[in-house]
Amino acid sequence: MADGATVILDWTKISDDWRCLYEPCLSEDLAEVARRAGYVHTHHPGVQYLIYVAPLEYVTPDLDQDGDGRVDPEKAGASLAIQHPDWFQIGISGRRAVFYGTQPGMPFWVCPSCEDAWVTPAHLEFRKLALRQARELARTGIDGIWLDVPFLRHSFGEGWRDEWPDVGPHARELFRERSDVASVRELALSTHP
Repeated sequence: MADGATVILDWTKISDDWRCLYEPCLSEDLAEVARRAGYVHTHHPGVQYLIYVAPLEYVTPDLDQDGDGRVDPEKAGASLAIQHPDWFQIGISGRRAVFYGTQPGMPFWVCPSCEDAWVTPAHLEFRKLALRQARELARTGIDGIWLDVPFLRHSFGEGWRDEWPDVGPHARELFRERSDVASVRELALSTHP
């Protein structure tokens, strides 16, 4: 690190398992993170213990065992795409940002049987869960969180070229809430009969 600190960057279930947004997975992994942080701080004083988290990407292995680019029926309960279909970034074409490892152009960390799901921070339920998870993670005794890819993507391989990051209903609603576009439209309508 720039300040000369020695750092351990760790990866746990919270790092990329969407089920750790919920109990009991959340509490179980928080306890494991706290145990690891305690060990590092006790046995290696001065070492900073950080946790890797990719808050907008969830990679779930072993969902597409037959390689057909879809979740196997018996794996539906583990699929973010099936359990929370409205959480996803939506491209300009209207497609959800959900990919499978057998699709062309997938990065090396998306195994052939994996589901790679990109969620929108504009979805209120997801945002509340993710922020709660971050607050709880900060209370475990870790020294920091490395947030990877905390932004919206426009390219996820060959099948997602030139898509806009998120034009889904949740993102549009959040934009309306946080901008003066509605006020400008009302002003324009009131000045033009």
